[in-house]
Amino acid sequence: MEFGTFIGRNALNMSFNTNHPIYTIDSGVPDDPRYGSYVPGEDFVNADIANKPHLLLGDSRVVDIPVEPHTAGFVYVDGGHTYQVVKTDSARALDLVHPDGFIVWDDYSGTWPGVIRALDELSETVSLLLVQKECYVVWGSV
Repeated sequence: MEFGTFIGRNALNMSFNTNHPIYTIDSGVPDDPRYGSYVPGEDFVNADIANKPHLLLGDSRVVDIPVEPHTAGFVYVDGGHTYQVVKTDSARALDLVHPDGFIVWDDYSGTWPGVIRALDELSETVSLLLVQKECYVVWGSV
């Protein structure tokens, strides 16, 4: 499961490394002008691959996710970078992930204060690991 498809490189890589379905969500609207316009999932939408990711277009805070709670082995959160979007995506990720699974959040850096605020708040109730050099935050069973 991925929040934030962008052009689909991560979802495509995940699809090559599992036989399980990959779902990825994107609004199709960049939350920062540095990204410019893009086609969500362009790296895989026309690819002829066996395990093509399933692109869900819409606001990640409300889009219907066809994944049963507590069944996702891996959730990657790299969608909207505002505080509210990260907070909601994080709650949804925690609901989707299997107890023995992992969640990785990207962009925990000064460039994205909304990401930092949401994850700092989450760390008050959930044990998180910061991989500072890579700007990742990780939750998971070890």
